[in-house]
Amino acid sequence: MEVCIKQNLKDRGLTVESSKGKISWRDELVSKNTGELKPVAVYHDPLTGMDIPTDVGFSYNPGKAAWFPDLDKYPYEIAKKWIEGGLTGPDFKAFLEGKLKGNFPVAVLDEE
Repeated sequence: MEVCIKQNLKDRGLTVESSKGKISWRDELVSKNTGELKPVAVYHDPLTGMDIPTDVGFSYNPGKAAWFPDLDKYPYEIAKKWIEGGLTGPDFKAFLEGKLKGNFPVAVLDEE
């Protein structure tokens, strides 16, 4: 993947196309030991007819993913405040609606 500005595209004779209708999903094997499967995005190249899957773990839009800090690395009070804010903010609502994938921290252990 390469970031290009409009002039770079023009200089190279490239055009931007929509991926609409060219992306599908399929399950890919993650572990031969357990047989675990995970969904991956697959691009269908209309010129070659080839299906090109992404690697497991790269089938998401990082611009739409929520970032979560490693709360174990923060003092208890700061981690607690982050959790309180996270549970009342828009990210938690999006997580519950299935718009954010992965895990969402909902608690911190008491100080020891």
